[in-house]
Amino acid sequence: MATLTTDQKIRIRLKAYDHRLLDRSVKEIVDTVRRTGARVAGPVLLPTMINRWTVLRSPHVDKTSREQFEMRTHKRLLDIVDPTPTTVQAVTRPMKNVHLLRCLLASPCGVRGVRRSRRSSAPRTWAFLIGLESR
Repeated sequence: MATLTTDQKIRIRLKAYDHRLLDRSVKEIVDTVRRTGARVAGPVLLPTMINRWTVLRSPHVDKTSREQFEMRTHKRLLDIVDPTPTTVQAVTRPMKNVHLLRCLLASPCGVRGVRRSRRSSAPRTWAFLIGLESR
């Protein structure tokens, strides 16, 4: 494993349809990161994406009778500042078993990308999708 310098950070962006599941996942990640000795910036609440659909209730004469549905996608952002090697291992190890996590989650929860970057050079990016597909 490569040695980590002190100017690195890991950025995790989480997405879920259920905000309670998302907050629980963020709390577990923050507790794990703090146990390994790294600092956490966040969680930052990102804007909720709302998709709305309006459909006719009846296929015939009742044009004014409509029903509305919506789907909300909640998002959070975490920055892990100055990660230790044990932090990197603890955060990325569960994400490698994507199919297992997809089966275990009660509601779809997604990790859009985990980025480990040095402020002075180009970032390395890993993308893990769990449950939610990116557009």
